[in-house]
Amino acid sequence: MNISTLCLAILSFGDATGYDIRKLSMEGSFSYFVDASYGAIYPALSKLADESLVTVRDEMQPGKPARKVYSITDKGRQELERSLNEPLQPDRIKSEFLLAALCAEYIDRDRMAEHIDQRIEQIHSQIDEFETIAEQDCSGERHEPTRWAVDFAHAMNEAKLAFLTTNRDRILACARPRRSREAAE
Repeated sequence: MNISTLCLAILSFGDATGYDIRKLSMEGSFSYFVDASYGAIYPALSKLADESLVTVRDEMQPGKPARKVYSITDKGRQELERSLNEPLQPDRIKSEFLLAALCAEYIDRDRMAEHIDQRIEQIHSQIDEFETIAEQDCSGERHEPTRWAVDFAHAMNEAKLAFLTTNRDRILACARPRRSREAAE
């Protein structure tokens, strides 16, 4: 899936500026799906406009330059549907935490415990973020696909928490024992 599909998906929920799309795709409710860099969004929007998949209009703002607001077209909805019906790539897991766990023998046991605790806090924060997404819901009404995606993410995070809790001692046993002050000097 590419940035253009992500932009079309965001616009399928309503009109948005390039800034709105960037914010949603990089730190908002759409940041969990596709990696989107700042430099990729605006060229994608320009291409979508050139292909008549989106329209763009200038919206005046008092005392500020006009902002460009993008809207998905019927042709854009058809392209979104076509793109979403293509075979999907497998999920990619990129995790600094997993790299640290893989190399646990180079990390002090106390530090590895801190990594685990920090990861647990982050997972709890993600659960809260997804719940906020479900509560805000794009349309203001219950949107079942959003609820389903949130429930799926919740189940994955609960599985991560269960694994970390159950297997904490396994990875801590692999970590380097804390060095004494005499050995460090």
